[in-house]
Amino acid sequence: MNRALAIARERNRDVTALLIELGRGRFDLADYPLAADLFTQAAATGSGNDSTDARIRLARTWARAGDFAAAQSELVKAKADIDRLGDTGFAPLFLLASGELAYESGRFAEAREQFERSSALWTDAFPDEASVEARVYLGLLDASRGARGAARASLSAVLEQAHKMGRLALEARARIDIARLDVQRRAYQDALAMLREVPEDGDQTLGPELQGKSTHWRSQALGGAGDAGRASAELATARKLLDGIRLRCRTVFVVDMPRGRISVFPTDSFPVRNPGRIR
Repeated sequence: MNRALAIARERNRDVTALLIELGRGRFDLADYPLAADLFTQAAATGSGNDSTDARIRLARTWARAGDFAAAQSELVKAKADIDRLGDTGFAPLFLLASGELAYESGRFAEAREQFERSSALWTDAFPDEASVEARVYLGLLDASRGARGAARASLSAVLEQAHKMGRLALEARARIDIARLDVQRRAYQDALAMLREVPEDGDQTLGPELQGKSTHWRSQALGGAGDAGRASAELATARKLLDGIRLRCRTVFVVDMPRGRISVFPTDSFPVRNPGRIR
């Protein structure tokens, strides 16, 4: 990573764009401390649209890490940039980030409003990725209130679109959440079949958060299907993966990462995240 940045600087390439792309990769892998560092650098070195892009993505990272005040601060700065530049192209991402902050804070009605506004911008065959991701959250919120048909419709649309876009992490999220719905309706074999399509980390890496959630719901499906031994082993693996994220973040965050952020939501209740202070 450092070598790539050094080469970009030597060749007078767009370092800010590279920082953002590297940050997006670390964000997808749930490496929130490094993602925050990369987006912070991008926001400081970039100008115009690049700086705005970095600030919105930094807000998403702080929200996931639990520092809601920092997330809100970055969104305020990004909104000022958008108003000044008159650029509406950031609307899907900005609305997604605003929804995520509300969601992580436990303000679910507000979160739904923001996600619906972002998702509504998916109007053709070439949507902004943020609008597609917003529909994942709408599926989760629908599931939490028992509207599982609507949840499945949203997640199935995301699955199809994410596959077309080649967005592996987003596709995996949709598969995991559809499998969760299958577990809840006791369709355990359907859940296991869906999760078999989530690749293990190898040539393509999803990272510990998605792998942990996939493994958790596999354990629930196996347990429901009567395979208690494998279910227990999978659950232990899931806990190890998700605890690893928490341990990684302790090197940066003064207090422990909010457990809700990397919980696997084993019930239909949605935990309220408590903000942590960041150095």
